Amino acid sequence: MTEYLTVGDLLKVNAAVLGAEWPAIRDAGLVAAAAARPAATVFGEDAYPDLAGKVAAMMHSLVRSHPFLDGNKRTGWVAARLLARLNDHTIALTENEAFDLVVELAAVDTEVPALAKRLKVEPIT
Repeated sequence: MTEYLTVGDLLKVNAAVLGAEWPAIRDAGLVAAAAARPAATVFGEDAYPDLAGKVAAMMHSLVRSHPFLDGNKRTGWVAARLLARLNDHTIALTENEAFDLVVELAAVDTEVPALAKRLKVEPIT
């Protein structure tokens, strides 16, 4: 069974990446949407059937919709790594690959399936 991050988890991630006591919330509804998106269903079927898709969907929402006043890219990246780790997986990207991917996602509306492939979500061995 897949484990998911909560709204509270995402708020803690944002505060942590900002080095702040409190998150910099711009739109609480967008934070909630980002937390819910990986578990979305369509006609009773998972919208994102594999973990890579779920990780990509959440990261896409956090980076593209700007739910926070600051730290959206960093929050998206850290949350993606946490969601993978929570489910005994890792994202097998170098620091430079991760940086380039997140910056590109912020600038270009990459489709979730393409993002999922580039994230290289792999089981922890």
